[in-house]
Amino acid sequence: MSLLTINKTYFYTGFKSLIPFLLVYTLSNIFASPQFPEQEIIDDTSDWIELDSRKSISAGDRFTDIISIDYFSDGKFFNSTI
Repeated sequence: MSLLTINKTYFYTGFKSLIPFLLVYTLSNIFASPQFPEQEIIDDTSDWIELDSRKSISAGDRFTDIISIDYFSDGKFFNSTI
């Protein structure tokens, strides 16, 4: 076994070890939640969408009507409340 073959072996072993680290580091930064303060989306009342026809309707059970959604992120987790 020559010196060149040994150096290639160490190089490929080191490179193979580096790939998973770079993959995890890159994905954790891509999918990280940016930090922002609490915000709210207010929805109109008495508005539903008929799932079969996909048309807007104004009659439905009140307990299924979403009135607002609050959300915020601390930079690690995205939190929301319906």
